[in-house]
Amino acid sequence: MRFKEMVGTIPVGFMKIGERKLKLLRVFDDEEADRIHALSLTLLQNLGVKVISETALNLLEGSGAEVDRNKRVAKIPAHLVEEALRKAPRSVTLYSRNPKLDLHVDGAHIFNITDGVASHVIDLESGERRPGCKEDLCRAAQIVDFLEYMNAIFTPLTPHDTPLHSHILHEFDAVLNNTEKHYCAGAIDDHRAIPYLVEMMAEIVGSGEEIRKRPIMSACTCLVSPLIIPREGIDPFLELAKYNVPISIVSMPILGATAPVTAAGSILIGNALILACLTILELANPGLPVMYGSFPLTQDMRRGGNSGASPEALLVIAGHNQMGRYYGLPVYSGGTTTASKLPDAQSAYEKALGGFISAITGADIGAGDIGILENYNTLCFEQMVIDYEIVTMMVKLLEGVGISDETLALNTIMRVGCDGHYLTDKHTLAHFRETWEPMISDFRPYDVWLKAGGRSATEAARERVKTILKTHVPAPLDRSVRERLGEILKRADKELAKATAG
Repeated sequence: MRFKEMVGTIPVGFMKIGERKLKLLRVFDDEEADRIHALSLTLLQNLGVKVISETALNLLEGSGAEVDRNKRVAKIPAHLVEEALRKAPRSVTLYSRNPKLDLHVDGAHIFNITDGVASHVIDLESGERRPGCKEDLCRAAQIVDFLEYMNAIFTPLTPHDTPLHSHILHEFDAVLNNTEKHYCAGAIDDHRAIPYLVEMMAEIVGSGEEIRKRPIMSACTCLVSPLIIPREGIDPFLELAKYNVPISIVSMPILGATAPVTAAGSILIGNALILACLTILELANPGLPVMYGSFPLTQDMRRGGNSGASPEALLVIAGHNQMGRYYGLPVYSGGTTTASKLPDAQSAYEKALGGFISAITGADIGAGDIGILENYNTLCFEQMVIDYEIVTMMVKLLEGVGISDETLALNTIMRVGCDGHYLTDKHTLAHFRETWEPMISDFRPYDVWLKAGGRSATEAARERVKTILKTHVPAPLDRSVRERLGEILKRADKELAKATAG
């Protein structure tokens, strides 16, 4: 069965941006997409997927999957997968602390988000790479809150100065205290923390029933290639599913290591794994909002290491974006990834190319690695602003060229003539504010630039970050809410430590 028809009025090969259609880059045709889908069903039905969670295995077995309890392998019938795809919503609303900032993910918009769960940060003052702390996460959220076209924040950093067993609760506290925008939680690895997370959400939106109506966060599960759904990759999300929290299902194949070295093979195995996880989530809560995600890496066979910015990794992102739209699912896509360790030329060209590939292949939620270096391992505040410059350029490019009497400006051209200029013409005065406005890029002549300090883009970004952190004050939570969140955190730190030790 073809699922591309389920997209609705938006063709698979296009994305509607406002009233305009953006023609998307496609890396294979409809018949090849059909084949990837059919082979994914074949893999799940004949090879199966390893599922560590007892809860998930029970759900699958109770619905007709063939389960080998010794190997923890579930062979999932094709009809279960296709039924799950039919149940998954075609659009998702990502709610925010401020309702004016809600995101309607429906194939007609492109939104930008951070990514990461990095372990380290480049210190803004010393320039040294060091373990990240909760204050760094607060700063990142403050910067996102300031940047207009950054629509949401994914946990960019896992702080080292909070208890490991309750780190997700401290991350929620840091983000929600420093931005009104939507929050996507990363690295949720212990289902025992979920009740406290729900309690914290309830302090902001009301009861558990209010959370179900308006969950102010989503969550992201990163699956293990080749074909493994780990306990920490499904159990916490089954708990969140009870509250209708949207889940991004992300495949992270490493080409040549945990997945076939060919882009097509990694697209196939990643697609199968996403479908397996989607099936489990829709069995648990039919109609649960989910997003289809891809953050691949390529293994460097000659020197070791890996990269999410290689041409092959970007082709996997493009292929997965195309398959997400084929199924009519909202697409959560990697893009502005880099293997560089510094905000340098390598990070610039890798992030610009990857971000643009993600956007023009159909990402609903894209530019996913804002501010992140070293393949998701290091947060850099300067890079956040540099990446934002890239994002705003992409937004402008994706607007395309509107053709009308006004934009063609024939009357203006006739009026100015062959040897006039447009600087003071009324048409220029009417439209010049529509042109792209840089935040850190410098267009001035060399002598003027040098006299002003001759700063590099990184230096300009550093100064802009310092200004944002000094002057921008996010809308705070009520004092009473902040105090109750603090009380929940203290209790969770203590109780989860005891549960973990036990």
